[in-house]
Amino acid sequence: MADAEERVVLAGRDAIRLWRQSRVALNTWVEENPVADIDFSEAGFSKYGGMSFDGFHFPTAKKDFL
Repeated sequence: MADAEERVVLAGRDAIRLWRQSRVALNTWVEENPVADIDFSEAGFSKYGGMSFDGFHFPTAKKDFL
């Protein structure tokens, strides 16, 4: 986990990679970074077809899907 002063952000290709890898991979990352930001705003989910976040956990900080 990052220092309190350092803001952890999962964004862009890294966010997509973890989401596509598996629910376990993303949930594990969230457990290790419980107050991080997640930014899927530039993900373009339409190209991934039937997307789902069922069973995924997200940090308590900012979450951006738009």
